[in-house]
Amino acid sequence: MQHRGPDSKKAWVSDRKNIVMGHTRLSLIGINNGDQPIISDDGKIIAVVNGEFYGYQRHRLKLERAGYKFTTESDSEIIIPLYIKYGADLFQHLDGEFAFIIYDGRDNSIFAARDRFGVKPLSYLTNSDHVLAIASEIKALSKLMPAHQNSLNIESLYDFYSCTPNQEWSCFND
Repeated sequence: MQHRGPDSKKAWVSDRKNIVMGHTRLSLIGINNGDQPIISDDGKIIAVVNGEFYGYQRHRLKLERAGYKFTTESDSEIIIPLYIKYGADLFQHLDGEFAFIIYDGRDNSIFAARDRFGVKPLSYLTNSDHVLAIASEIKALSKLMPAHQNSLNIESLYDFYSCTPNQEWSCFND
């Protein structure tokens, strides 16, 4: 993923070493101080963001008035206070092209999402060892896939492209 962010790369590892969140950064907003992962003041909520939140200044101002202290100039930093304030309803307050992952140590949960139109993709992989890997680019996950899953399935591709709209998806139910 280094090609995605030549300006910095950082990672956060949980105390139990069972969760890792990493980020490579291309500095566009908060150029000098917007490194990620972003960590809440109490250290219990960690986030990584790919993309841009439009109109973030408006949210930032409201959150500052409510007492939240920002430590960077990055648009991405609004994600944690919005998550704390609104939970999953934070989407009503976000506009832009983005994908993000939030780890909430308060209840040991992971919240991952992308913008409504999928401008910034979000891919995931899970396996029988109860491993979950999430990335904003599928090739970041390719080395985790078994070799037989890391190749093109010609039969599935044929099935997909031979399905016509009037078949009402029946070609997938054979």
